[in-house]
Amino acid sequence: LSFVPHAVMLFLNRMKAERRIQGMVVNQLQGNLLRKFLNYTETSREYVSTSDLAMAITRDVPELVEHGFMGIFQLVENLGLVLVLGILMLAQSTELSILTPIL
Repeated sequence: LSFVPHAVMLFLNRMKAERRIQGMVVNQLQGNLLRKFLNYTETSREYVSTSDLAMAITRDVPELVEHGFMGIFQLVENLGLVLVLGILMLAQSTELSILTPIL
């Protein structure tokens, strides 16, 4: 029962780190998108409506980061879990095969 507070603190710290990473990535992408727009020629800027640019910066970039980029971390976590479980299964099967002649 004494591990419950530690588990809660680990979960909260992890969530805080994810928010920090997500915020930095959103900030970087929004800045890059605006910088790209400002480097357009005047003729090219006429083809892009400012409302589309505003929606891309305020709505699309955070959505892209949340559903795209942050999914990589969940994928890596799951792959790590599969790897650890595979190693554990391999170690246990090797351990059992060593003990079988003794029995």
